[in-house]
Amino acid sequence: DPKDKGIGPVKTVKIGAIDKKLADKGNTVFDSKCLPCHNIDNVNLAPALRGVTKQLSPEFIMNYVMNTAEMQKKNPFVKSLIQQWKKVPIMKDQKLSEKDARAVLEYLRTQE
Repeated sequence: DPKDKGIGPVKTVKIGAIDKKLADKGNTVFDSKCLPCHNIDNVNLAPALRGVTKQLSPEFIMNYVMNTAEMQKKNPFVKSLIQQWKKVPIMKDQKLSEKDARAVLEYLRTQE
């Protein structure tokens, strides 16, 4: 549900034109924290992420990468994903700061 903001500290994200510098930083964070399991176009260990920003709210994405364990326990959508991908290890908390989470979101916005 694009209206689902997830569970965590992020209540509102202002989205405008793509910030290339922020997206580049997000690409670096994505490569180090997300790429071991996620790919943009192909299923790797976990789901491919192309277009995820069209399916999920910016707040949801940021809250999930910042508050992973709580969302896995309490968010109905995340719980359904865990069931769907039950052969895959559960995503570990990547301990991203809000700035890094926002950068990853910006990078994902370039991957629509």
